[in-house]
Amino acid sequence: MKTSSNDGGPAFPRPVSHSDEGGTHFGFTGMTLRDYFAGQALHGLLSGDEYRLVKQEADKRGLKRSTVLAPFSYDIADAMLAARQRKEDAK
Repeated sequence: MKTSSNDGGPAFPRPVSHSDEGGTHFGFTGMTLRDYFAGQALHGLLSGDEYRLVKQEADKRGLKRSTVLAPFSYDIADAMLAARQRKEDAK
């Protein structure tokens, strides 16, 4: 699987904040947008008719289903990030 050079940045960042009592809550970047998109793609693949096709392909090639599903999920995430970038570039 190729690694995308654009991970989309943090999906759910939490900035540093300060409480009224003087405490500090340190920020957290969370997962990348690429990981979030891949997880959403995986969820869709597992819940739809595509899962049956992936299962057939994996079984035919003697592979674990996860060996087929995980890279495919990231391919979808990369396509989503590329479409997002094209939209931003067009502005």
